[in-house]
Amino acid sequence: MPRLSSSASVILCRAGASCPRCTPTPGLLRKKPLAERVGMDPGALTRQLKALQELGWVERNTSERDNRVTNVTLSALGHGIVEQAMPLRSGFLQDVLENVSETTMRNLSKGLEELEGGIAEAVLRTQQDKADAA
Repeated sequence: MPRLSSSASVILCRAGASCPRCTPTPGLLRKKPLAERVGMDPGALTRQLKALQELGWVERNTSERDNRVTNVTLSALGHGIVEQAMPLRSGFLQDVLENVSETTMRNLSKGLEELEGGIAEAVLRTQQDKADAA
């Protein structure tokens, strides 16, 4: 798990590091869609958001209409962190992919699509098997 900031005393998983990037606009984002967007369990996301909130990077608020709903937004500090990090991230990705040919990227993409399709089919079969057994 990468350390997100040398000054931060928190270690975040990849999905946790994705949280700030998923709230780039000034508006609020509900926690449940955010969890789906970053591929995290809602409980794990809550722990990550708590750590980010302690750093001052995000703000969490309970909905005035429904106290079961938590809204998340980047703080001003969080926006600054994202603005600093994105060029570094882009540069890193360019360095990583510099020697990877377009053919290799197409093949990798095709392979990942096939893998994703296989996973979706396996999940569907498992769900059907459970439904048939019930």
